[in-house]
Amino acid sequence: MKRKVWRWVRIGYGILFILAVVTVISALAIIMTAILADKAALVNTALMNSVALIMALISLPGILVQLISLMFTGEKKYIITTKCPNCKHLVDFRMKEE
Repeated sequence: MKRKVWRWVRIGYGILFILAVVTVISALAIIMTAILADKAALVNTALMNSVALIMALISLPGILVQLISLMFTGEKKYIITTKCPNCKHLVDFRMKEE
């Protein structure tokens, strides 16, 4: 019973997150379309700067993930377990990617 509740909570939060992302992207698309359609708003630099700053803030998590993945591109370790063809015991093969 407890697993079912946590599963549904996780699914609910996932759907809520997806809807929040779609809402933010849709709102930005509507704002940008309204700015491009109105010539007076297009000249207003404060409005254009605020839209650019909002888009930069939205893209910050992706930039941070890319920078962190570049920092930790060290070696990867793999362990493969298989049976020895001669004696049928389990053997671990260890591989490193540098």
